Amino acid sequence: MLSWLTNPMVNEWYENRDGTTLDEIIASYRACVIGIDHEHPAIIEWQNKPIGYLQFYETQKETGYHVKEPILAEPNVWAMDIFLGEPDFYGKGIGSASLTLMLDYLFTQMGAATVIIDPDVRNVRAIRAYEKAGFRKTKLLKNWDTYGDKWTDSWLMICEKRADASS
Repeated sequence: MLSWLTNPMVNEWYENRDGTTLDEIIASYRACVIGIDHEHPAIIEWQNKPIGYLQFYETQKETGYHVKEPILAEPNVWAMDIFLGEPDFYGKGIGSASLTLMLDYLFTQMGAATVIIDPDVRNVRAIRAYEKAGFRKTKLLKNWDTYGDKWTDSWLMICEKRADASS
């Protein structure tokens, strides 16, 4: 995680606010790793090699949203954050495949009705991967997140449980 979070190619879209030492990263992620936080962490592996990170959580349990967005308060809405930490694996469909697997898990095992993701509007590569996995842009979120000291806009992207998905 430390090498990924301090990699400029990752940091371009997934700003590292967690620290630049191993101890800071451990401290930042400890609560979710041991299961006392609302976020659920996962490492993305490809051929037994860790290559990325994904986290998911129920939006009703998130207290860090600074903007009131009605869908975030609805029941059975989950959110995801994802990044591939190894740039050699960009553009190979692994991000979309990881998203598809996680969506299936959230819909069939966690009872999600809707899953959201909120990429920076400029992150074209990620938006393409999200659309490939079944997300669709639904709303432009003005001043949704910060990067450094500047507010940035994001897309609210939604994937809803399909009628053919098992329960």
